Amino acid sequence: MTNSPYKETITIPTFAAGPDNTLSISYLMRYLQEAAANHASRLGVGFEQLSPQQLFWVLSRLHMEAIHLPKMGETITIETWPREMIRLFSVRDFIVRDANDQVIIKATTDWLMLNAQNLRPQRLNKWADQIAYTPDQTAIPGLVRDLPSLPEETSGVCRQVTYSDIDMNHHVNNARYLDWFLDAIAQQQPMTSAIHSVELNFLNEFKLNDTATIVLDELSPGNIHLEARKNGHHSGGVKGVISFRQ
Repeated sequence: MTNSPYKETITIPTFAAGPDNTLSISYLMRYLQEAAANHASRLGVGFEQLSPQQLFWVLSRLHMEAIHLPKMGETITIETWPREMIRLFSVRDFIVRDANDQVIIKATTDWLMLNAQNLRPQRLNKWADQIAYTPDQTAIPGLVRDLPSLPEETSGVCRQVTYSDIDMNHHVNNARYLDWFLDAIAQQQPMTSAIHSVELNFLNEFKLNDTATIVLDELSPGNIHLEARKNGHHSGGVKGVISFRQ
């Protein structure tokens, strides 16, 4: 099995650009995941191959760093590869290049393969040769860190999960949490600075009509810690840190 990075070239469409005319960070997340899904299929471990075995991939943690975001109409190339297997995690990295072949975005992601019947993580040794890990190629070293919890008394804004939040797996698509977090930040401060990095931990799924309480706190200037708490509970949900250029 080849261990060359998989590549996709995209011209940024109008619907993926935000108010500043650059690629929305949540659309970037969607493009990275689509490239990962397409590559997994080519490796024989994609949705169509795993579904008959009652298995599926879930994104557990993500870390993206943007040197700068491309503008609407610009062409980018996404490169992705499975980097290594660490315990139950399959680590997949990404590099995004602009039309001049300059690296503008780096990302690393930690994935789990779950059994659809009992939702238990599966050991990946059986698929290691097929996935063709390349530990000598690294975008961002190491696993994505476990993010700390905000204090329980931190107040937040509630929102109910609606039909438009739900994906084919009947739960909130993980890129939607990033939209929720950015909406929460925008309610408290002007979105005038460019996003430098995003870290996300996905701990528990949200489904239709669940209630999410979005809480946030500025850890240091430009570094905002957020949580989506499920149905009033303090633990679980989704955690994130979004850092803005200063």
